[in-house]
Amino acid sequence: MNGTYLSRITSFFYRACNSELAYRFRHSSTAIVAALVCLVCIVGTLLAPWLAPHHPFDLKTLDLLDSLLPPFWLQDGKSSYPLGTDNQGRDIFSAILYGARISLFVGVGSVFFSLVLGVILGLLAGYAGGKTDAFIMRVADVQLAFPAILIALLIDGIARLLIPKDAQEQIALYVLILAIGFSGWVQYARTVRGSTMVEKRKEYVQAAHIIGRHPAAIMFQHVLPNVIGPVFIIATLHIGTAVITEATLSYLGIGVPPTRPSLGMLIRNGNDFLFSGEWWIVVFPGLMLVTMVLSINVLGNWLREGLNPRAGL
Repeated sequence: MNGTYLSRITSFFYRACNSELAYRFRHSSTAIVAALVCLVCIVGTLLAPWLAPHHPFDLKTLDLLDSLLPPFWLQDGKSSYPLGTDNQGRDIFSAILYGARISLFVGVGSVFFSLVLGVILGLLAGYAGGKTDAFIMRVADVQLAFPAILIALLIDGIARLLIPKDAQEQIALYVLILAIGFSGWVQYARTVRGSTMVEKRKEYVQAAHIIGRHPAAIMFQHVLPNVIGPVFIIATLHIGTAVITEATLSYLGIGVPPTRPSLGMLIRNGNDFLFSGEWWIVVFPGLMLVTMVLSINVLGNWLREGLNPRAGL
């Protein structure tokens, strides 16, 4: 049994490495650079406890005598703080690694929630049709009339009113994931709905009806595998948007708690010192945010073009 699974895995990787998409990736310097930058960001955030020279959010390790130190290559800089420190003596480099970790967690989690919710509603609307389709699409149209940031603000505010204050800090990240996730399900639902309306008229769906398959089984076992492709491309591009939304909410002071600041919170804290000369407090977290989002967006755009059958024409 183990040999069978190993042979299947080996065969899958062999086909993947020799596919047309892999060939296009190997011959695209832009995609390779974006993938490498994205990989470095992900590995750095996942290994933050081991790569960071300091724990920036452990109050016992902070020393106010080391506050507002510049990067190590400037005068008065220290090699133990390569990118300098903030007004509390926290190492900027370590704070960036931990902050990017939270930003990526919120971004990926919210995109996954949006994907699941949007795919389910899109399948239901496209397959059922009629009043169900009309209701789901009208809700989507109403939500599209508002910016995603306002939807996230509304959901986050309602959650803070319903959740006891003593429990808000513990589940703040998950509330933020739900808030951003609810604001982004529409594009998945509309994409899946359109593809489902095409697929449900094909012969394999009619054959499944004839043999008595349950509608839910037809939707998730037959239709879904044939409409899920474009969804992953949208999800790749959506991760960058979700990270920016999280940073915006944190910058406004309604995102992650101060005890676990993300890149947006670090940028907000450093903004107060930008014009007093301590530029590194805000510049380096901002560069990290731009680099991470830009690499994800470039990789997503390449993936969209790489999976387009007309791209090679």
